[in-house]
Amino acid sequence: MKVLFQLRVQSYFMDQVFISRKELIELIGNDYPKMKKGTIAVYISKLKTQGILESSSRSIYKLKNQPSPSTSKKEQLFPAMGTQ
Repeated sequence: MKVLFQLRVQSYFMDQVFISRKELIELIGNDYPKMKKGTIAVYISKLKTQGILESSSRSIYKLKNQPSPSTSKKEQLFPAMGTQ
């Protein structure tokens, strides 16, 4: 899978944490009008397999390492470094 495609999909999450499957397919289709819906679905599945996207609930996606909205700003800036 092309890195530019991955980056483009990640850019959809700049202003929002969660995107529905329908909206994600629509956004990708707008940027890649020649791509069929079945192909888009395969690419979404590959992004999940590669650990870029995760499904937070049925047909709702988020970036794998993106902080949830409940995460405080402090936790975003200073994530836990693990136990020692």
